[in-house]
Amino acid sequence: MTRKPKRSEPPLRDDQRPPGVRQRWLVKAKRWRVWWEPTRAVAKLGFKPVDLDADRPHMAIKRGKQLNRLVEDRIAGRAPDLPGARGRTLDDAIAAYQASPHWRDGLAEATRRDYRKGFRILAERWGATPLAYFRRGVVREYWETAYEKRGPRMAQALIRHLSILLGYAVQREWIDANPANGVRMTTPPPRDRVVDWQEYDALLAAGRNTDNHGMVLAIKMAFVTGQRQTDILQAAASDFAMIEDWRLDGTARPAAGDETFSLSWGLHRSKTGRSDWLRLHAEVADDVAEAVQARIDAGNPHGAIVRGLGGRAFTADGFRANFTRLRARAASRVPSVATLMFRDLRRSASTHARDGGADMRDTADMLGNDAAVNPRLSRTYVPPSSAAANRAIGALRRPEPIAPRGRRGNTSG
Repeated sequence: MTRKPKRSEPPLRDDQRPPGVRQRWLVKAKRWRVWWEPTRAVAKLGFKPVDLDADRPHMAIKRGKQLNRLVEDRIAGRAPDLPGARGRTLDDAIAAYQASPHWRDGLAEATRRDYRKGFRILAERWGATPLAYFRRGVVREYWETAYEKRGPRMAQALIRHLSILLGYAVQREWIDANPANGVRMTTPPPRDRVVDWQEYDALLAAGRNTDNHGMVLAIKMAFVTGQRQTDILQAAASDFAMIEDWRLDGTARPAAGDETFSLSWGLHRSKTGRSDWLRLHAEVADDVAEAVQARIDAGNPHGAIVRGLGGRAFTADGFRANFTRLRARAASRVPSVATLMFRDLRRSASTHARDGGADMRDTADMLGNDAAVNPRLSRTYVPPSSAAANRAIGALRRPEPIAPRGRRGNTSG
């Protein structure tokens, strides 16, 4: 016999609930649902049910009262008209924005993927909410809730995504102003985690011990070329070629017969649209050459060179799952690895290039930024340059091993 889940006390007492606010125990979900339900007459004005925060009863009460005031303002003509049954809600703003030319042509796929993630979270909470409901106080309260539940970085990202949608609604003249503009938020400090060489070697060892050569290749490419995960996973065999060093370095062409060549990556950056030829660092050049030849031998020169254990190209989710498992294995050898994220490898490339003598401009061009970035201090605008990017890659050096000291008392000669 299956036991029914224990029912907790309702979040709101009957004498606390504003008009229209309802609550119901969800047996399968084992939680309370609290929402605001418009009457039939109010629904004809364009209002839809709005879910409220059952974990914060005082906020549910406050928002229920706000919705009732919005209804009163609408009836009195003090609030903008709301459309009918398929009215302009946040869901409508999401759908319209994702159908716009700017979404299709103005954003990189990596940016769209990030936006989709934020939009899904917003839709779960606010999808059916009329755009006219949003006020600066509502946005501020949502930021505070997200800050506590999801952390400062995600909270800031969600408000930024909400602002994008509300700003688009302003441009479509669905609302008069963007209430997310000017909301004061606590800005989290930028992530500054740098992967040291011991941690890097632990990741490589974990990949080799599990024959996960695709992860080894991706980690190397990120650590010594400073490129993004998306671009590494999209790198095809046909993107690599032997290029004259004088072209890569931006120097004068040598005499005929004196040219030297290096295996290089014809990189088209998915986020910025910039294209460069990057000379491959000695740390990864042989691995790339082997992966490129494998794709050519398989008759698939346009296939991705970074592949999983089954020989298939990684999806973004599959790659994240593989890196999480590999990181846990590496952390058993070097515990500090447990705090790493794959994107830290890109930042680490810039730091180690700077330590090797590359200047800010060269480091920024290696990363593909439009500004010279000192990973520890500041940002300064500089023009990009392929030659500068290759100088930065060339500056990155593995530390020389330290020779063991002799015993005390030993003498030479």
